[in-house]
Amino acid sequence: MAFVQAIATHRAGSVARLVEPGSPASRYITHQKALVEAQITVGGFQLSDIPAVPDQKNQTITVSDPASKPVTFSDFQFTPDGLLQDFRIQGRPIEPRLWTQPAHFSAGGTSFRLVSAFERGGDRHGCSGSGGRL
Repeated sequence: MAFVQAIATHRAGSVARLVEPGSPASRYITHQKALVEAQITVGGFQLSDIPAVPDQKNQTITVSDPASKPVTFSDFQFTPDGLLQDFRIQGRPIEPRLWTQPAHFSAGGTSFRLVSAFERGGDRHGCSGSGGRL
């Protein structure tokens, strides 16, 4: 629950100790931290208190942001030590939809650095990066 609440309120860095290093869950935190950093850079960042609601029967946690559709986290996988390794969002695994390897691009005199990206639904959202004139 603490992990999902931290993601919902843009405080992902506060739960790094709860995940297995190098796991998909850890990489998701890397993405969330980069996303917040990018939002701060462009002046569009605000902390929020979006509730994360657990459903014990279905073993899910749903985050309901009034500005978007509810997001459900499920299928949590843990190490024997209790560290979070992996989970699903909207019933889909995060691993194949998560990019956390830095990449550099140049086009039309502008240089871009892609830090991370996460694919939600069929669209790519949540790309974190920076760009500037050469």
